[in-house]
Amino acid sequence: MELIFFVNSALNKKGNIGTRASKIISVLEKDKTPYKVFSRDADIIEDKIVTMGLLKFISRSLNAFRIFLNKRFCHRFYDIKIFEIWAIYQYKKYRRRTNIHSNTKIAHVWEMCPRLISILKSDGYKVILDFPIAPLNYARDLIEKFPFDEMFFCKKNFLLETKSIHLADLVICPSTFVKKCISDLGIASEKLSVVSFGADSNSSKINRTKTKRPFTYCFAGNVSDRKGINYLLEIWNDPLFKDDRLFLLGRVSPKYVKLIKNNINFKNIITPGFVDIENYFMESDVYVFPSFMEGSSKSIYEAMSYELACIVTKQSGSVIKHLYDGILIEAGDRKSLKKFMISLKSNHALRKSLAKNAKDKINKFSWLFYSKNTIRKYSKF
Repeated sequence: MELIFFVNSALNKKGNIGTRASKIISVLEKDKTPYKVFSRDADIIEDKIVTMGLLKFISRSLNAFRIFLNKRFCHRFYDIKIFEIWAIYQYKKYRRRTNIHSNTKIAHVWEMCPRLISILKSDGYKVILDFPIAPLNYARDLIEKFPFDEMFFCKKNFLLETKSIHLADLVICPSTFVKKCISDLGIASEKLSVVSFGADSNSSKINRTKTKRPFTYCFAGNVSDRKGINYLLEIWNDPLFKDDRLFLLGRVSPKYVKLIKNNINFKNIITPGFVDIENYFMESDVYVFPSFMEGSSKSIYEAMSYELACIVTKQSGSVIKHLYDGILIEAGDRKSLKKFMISLKSNHALRKSLAKNAKDKINKFSWLFYSKNTIRKYSKF
């Protein structure tokens, strides 16, 4: 079997798509399975891995322009096209230099690149498309119901996405939520396969901090509209939470930097930016993730591994079972979010039960489990 990867991300950089590709590659290395990777960036450069070099900074610049200058700028379209042009050039160069004798050729593509996929298929590859988040048909319906400031739907990206899905031989989805959204595009169920993400091993016994401190809620991710932060802050403005504490871990969008700074009721909100989550999770009692649109949030897996009771939306694509190892609510449901935040604060027994069951479940979802499940999909062809 010949196996090649196209990853518009950085390998081994925690928190991004390239992290998952790295986990799979690590297993391939141990099994001595040959592969080739074309990626935006990597921490180790070797013969098996080709990176974009200085071109990687274009992607960062496009995203920075969106964040700080024009939040309606469709940066992803240009990011994808630049990666696709580079990937096609590198692939053709690779083909010219490499004699391929395998009857089975697999390309695992981690970006919506229809032109690249078409070229690969014409060269006899079976193409597996990795789909990390709910598709844009879901985003389009979402913005009709909720007033978001951010760019959620871009028609150009929607066309790239739809073409890529139809061209691929198999689409890997991180959750049943994403699979359902893609099915709504008229894609046959047998073309879609769910592979749940994983969490880093955290087998040690969790001992929450015993020192006297406020009851603490925690969120990890980009502090933005898509993550439902506006609804969380609306609830937090209630005096019921004045003696509690809220950690918002991750990059805070300029809109929320200003909002948090100017509200006296938000003095008990801590925004440390990108940090090692371990210390904050150990200082927390409840994890809250009110996102409107995910694939399968890795932060939820991590929170469960730290034995935290979690309140998350169904649209987060988690593996949580409602009222057994966490709480599931609908995105935008302020009433339920507030009710369960209060309930888990006052009901110690429920909180501990959910947390324990969460940790027991997530121990089964290792990155090795994820990697082997993905590799098994290659053998389908």
